[in-house]
Amino acid sequence: MGREFEGEAFKPTPAVVVFKDFEVGQTYRQVITLTNTSLARNAFKVLDLPADICDTVELQYRPPGHISAGLTCQITIMFTPKVNEDIQSSIPLLSETGPIGIPVSCLIKRAVLTVMPQELLVGPSGGVVLGEHGQAAFTILNEGALQVQFEISSGGQKVPALPAGSSRKRANDGASEQNEQLQLGSLVVNSKQGMVQGYSSTQIKVVFTPAVQGPVREQISIAFRALTDKKVALAPAVVTLTGIGKAVPVYTDSELIDFKVYRHAMRIHNRGSSAMKATLSLPPSVHPFLQAQPTTGFCQTGDSFEFALRLCGHASIWESCSKFQVDKEAGILQFPVKVTVAGQVLPVLASIRLQLTSTRISFHPSRLDFGECNLGEKTGVTVQVTNHSTLPQKYGFGRLPKGVSISPGDGYGMLLPLETISLTFSFMPSLTGPYNFQLECQTPLNTKFSLPCTAMARLPMITLSHNRIQLPATAIQDICTASVILRNTTPDPQTFEFIVPQGSDMTLSPHVDTIQGGGSLRVMLRYCPQPSTAPAVPAESDLLSATAPDATPEGTAGSTGAGAANAADTDEAEAQQEAWSRCCHWHIPCYLKPRLAPPQPPSPVTSAQGVSRQPQSPSRQNTSTSSQSQQQQPQQLLPADILGNQVAVPHVIHLDVSTCAVLPDLALEGEGASWQPDRGLWEVDFGSSAVGQRVVKQLRVTSSSPSHLPLFADLLSPQRTFTVMNAVRPLAPQGQSILLLDFTPQECQAFEEVLTVRCPKFRLRIKLKGEGISPAFKVTPEDVTAKGMDMGDVLKGEAAEKVITITNTGTFTSSYRAVVLPVDSSAHPAPFTKQASFTCAPQEGTLAPGASQKITVNFVPEVAFPYYAAKFQLMVPGMQESNWTMQGRAWDEGGVIVGPEYRTPLANPFRPPALLPAIASKGAQPATAAAPPPIAVDANPDLQLSVAMPRSVSPGESVSVTLEVVSLKSKAGGSPVEFTLEPIPDSVSAAGFKVDSLKLAVPAGERKPLTITFSAPQQPKPGSPAALGLSEEVTGTLTGTLKGGVPPPKTAAGRRIVLNLSCQLCKH
Repeated sequence: MGREFEGEAFKPTPAVVVFKDFEVGQTYRQVITLTNTSLARNAFKVLDLPADICDTVELQYRPPGHISAGLTCQITIMFTPKVNEDIQSSIPLLSETGPIGIPVSCLIKRAVLTVMPQELLVGPSGGVVLGEHGQAAFTILNEGALQVQFEISSGGQKVPALPAGSSRKRANDGASEQNEQLQLGSLVVNSKQGMVQGYSSTQIKVVFTPAVQGPVREQISIAFRALTDKKVALAPAVVTLTGIGKAVPVYTDSELIDFKVYRHAMRIHNRGSSAMKATLSLPPSVHPFLQAQPTTGFCQTGDSFEFALRLCGHASIWESCSKFQVDKEAGILQFPVKVTVAGQVLPVLASIRLQLTSTRISFHPSRLDFGECNLGEKTGVTVQVTNHSTLPQKYGFGRLPKGVSISPGDGYGMLLPLETISLTFSFMPSLTGPYNFQLECQTPLNTKFSLPCTAMARLPMITLSHNRIQLPATAIQDICTASVILRNTTPDPQTFEFIVPQGSDMTLSPHVDTIQGGGSLRVMLRYCPQPSTAPAVPAESDLLSATAPDATPEGTAGSTGAGAANAADTDEAEAQQEAWSRCCHWHIPCYLKPRLAPPQPPSPVTSAQGVSRQPQSPSRQNTSTSSQSQQQQPQQLLPADILGNQVAVPHVIHLDVSTCAVLPDLALEGEGASWQPDRGLWEVDFGSSAVGQRVVKQLRVTSSSPSHLPLFADLLSPQRTFTVMNAVRPLAPQGQSILLLDFTPQECQAFEEVLTVRCPKFRLRIKLKGEGISPAFKVTPEDVTAKGMDMGDVLKGEAAEKVITITNTGTFTSSYRAVVLPVDSSAHPAPFTKQASFTCAPQEGTLAPGASQKITVNFVPEVAFPYYAAKFQLMVPGMQESNWTMQGRAWDEGGVIVGPEYRTPLANPFRPPALLPAIASKGAQPATAAAPPPIAVDANPDLQLSVAMPRSVSPGESVSVTLEVVSLKSKAGGSPVEFTLEPIPDSVSAAGFKVDSLKLAVPAGERKPLTITFSAPQQPKPGSPAALGLSEEVTGTLTGTLKGGVPPPKTAAGRRIVLNLSCQLCKH
């Protein structure tokens, strides 16, 4: 079986029939070859052409019949287009093995445009030197057959429509260009529009001429249009043009030469790779006034070259150079300068600017009148000096007359352009009388100015021993003192008053007083600088003359108190010193009582400054000073008091004081430490403290010195009320030390003492202050301290509790201590117990003023004993101890009898002593009768009670005593108690004793009274001691039984009670 053929039997060559760039109406011919690619002979025939090519395509061939495998035949295809459209079709064939299609592609004329490059760098990569040219070109390539017109515009400009059918010139390279250029700043496109033929290209040249240094970027847009086919739409292209401007080799670093002095230099620099020749040229009209040396020179590579310029000032320069006038009012001229460089397109351009000015200096006032001056004292006048030139000028006052001084600068200095400064001219006369002289001021330009001066010297009524005091450097919050003596040079009393400047930290004592004729008086000056004060000029209301802020006035202006310097004249340089130093100069005026002069009309007074002033009273002096100081000119006040028909002319002298405040080496901090500026010391107030109570305060001494400081403390009073508890040790640099101070008052009074802590350059004065007072405590209930505290009756082993309240009624906090002390009694020794029978809590504490504290007292007996006693003691420092007794009774049985208040306690009123549930009254003492000696008894003996009447009686009087029958109630409960007395014997009744009740029933936890009364007979028995006037004891015995209670008596019959009664009977 043979192979089976697959695929098309005939293969055309070429595989696709293409008619490219055809024109309508033209006939195009193409021959193709068909090859039998089957495995056997084969034949084909042409089928009907498709509708899209049947009218335009025609086939010509000779039918070959059967064609052997591998043989070929040719077919001629004729194409005659009738419309200008693309055709894509195929020619159908039919072979013995199946249908075959020959592809046919008919393409119209097209325009395929490309612009290269789209990013164009114009000139070399390093840039183009300013003023020179660099060029580059981009290409428009048309890879199609359609002719295209192009037009170039800037990136933001709209491309206009190209006219159809416009005439074009044909170029040899197939492109048509016009000479019109497109200007884009420093970039120029040589051809703005043109034509690109089919299958051709054209180049567009771009020229870059930089004017500034740096990169320049511009975008151009290229629009295309097909002239033969208006329906063809072509996309525009965008090209980015970039140029880099490179600096010129030779340049100047300053294009404006400002002649602030008469000589200047123009410097040029060469950053090129070779030396370059430079020539400077000036306008012809400037040559007589401005000279250049040299005018030509070579500037080496990487070096600079200077042209020296010299200005020759002349009065005709302003008129000769009128065309170069920039500002006629300011007198400013500006000349152009050009430096031509060989091999460099752009010249180096610059301008010379200068300002013409005068050399005039003015003085205000133009004439100085020092007025009346005191001998030995400087009088000053402030003068405003103004420089009318726009250049600085030096000035100097040479050969000053004797006694004349100028501050600041001693008459020499410099005035800045258009500056006005204040100079203080001081004059100190040596003789009395009038003075007339002139001061000469000269500048380096040989300009001279004259200043006439007048003065009248006089002798003051009061003179100072010295009018200048230089205080040493004083630490902040330290005190420095000095003194000056005032002498009255007249035979009449003279009154003076010093006006101390505000904020000066100085005081004068006395500052107002009267000196008798020919007498003298010492005035003390005290300086204590404060940390809050600043080296600033005081308020204008405190100034009596205005002085220059950077000057230290040496006196006052005017003869009648004018310019009295009640001000701090601090140098500006000193005011800007570091914080640790503050130096000031003060003029303190001393006003004397005005002397009477002949009456004068209140006409205006003209001062040396030429300012007219009305006389004014001292009450308006400060107001006038303030208003005049606001006018920024020195005013001299002439206060006058109109006294009847006479005018008071004031007289003033001055005290010059220089102070310097520095930071202290030591600083103090601590609880209660406060600075007392009026006394110049620290104050530590310990407050009120109880007498004998210790109060400790801690102070911290800090060193601000960079070196070690030894510390010393002065001794305090030997009474040791105030004590330095620790040793004062040296301080390390910037170190600290703790100072412990103790205050222990010994009396109720106020205490004050000054402690001085010293180092080599500073001292701390510390005022120690405290008051010793007595504390006050109140005890509630109030009668406990007088009557004592009765804890009552309890069974042994059980407890009784009472509360007292203590209140601090004093004005300070006090501590207390409460203790319970045993009471030693030889009559009733307390039994031995393991624990104390009386306790209290809390035992100590501290109470603030008005605070209270409750103290609980407990009575816990371990053994039955009717005479428990203790002393409660309340101890408060500085207060007398409070003591009161505490009593308590402990019993074995629940039923007991308690007696009245006895004046004298019985030694042991019970029989036998081991089983004494005895009686003792509340808060009272037992009876005074002596107890019988202890005897041996059985298990339940009779209870013997001795009851003595509380006082002795006389015949016919009565006395009674009250016993209490008590039924105790324990923790386990209680039961009623019954007490029954046997009938009273006749002998007892005859003796005068009687009982109010023979039987008592007492419920559990209660008590009932039993009253026994003794009535003395009206007449004592004959022969008795009472009848003889002696004291007689009347006795009797009562017997009873006590039953019930918890716990009950040991026998069912109860406890037998024997009451031994006694009373003292005496005669009136």
